[in-house]
Amino acid sequence: MLTPSLSTSARDAPTVGGMANDGTLPLSWTPLIDSLDLVALPAAEAVRAGAVPSARVAPVEDHLADTAAFCEAYGVDETTTANCVIVKGRGGG
Repeated sequence: MLTPSLSTSARDAPTVGGMANDGTLPLSWTPLIDSLDLVALPAAEAVRAGAVPSARVAPVEDHLADTAAFCEAYGVDETTTANCVIVKGRGGG
């Protein structure tokens, strides 16, 4: 099973032998609209409705889904990651 990683502006590192030049694993980014199977149904429905048209997604190995493990394996700065993407919010009341 693969876990998705979402981005609207991603690092696309060149690869050498399946690894990025900096020794980390590469992320294979594709438009989210083309990979809706990687996200939950509510997110897929929002994307189909036109929300975040520039969003991209990259499959991530499940054992690397933890933020620290993901950042180390894929060479991503923790300050540029999020564990949650909020497509639309509404306050109660």
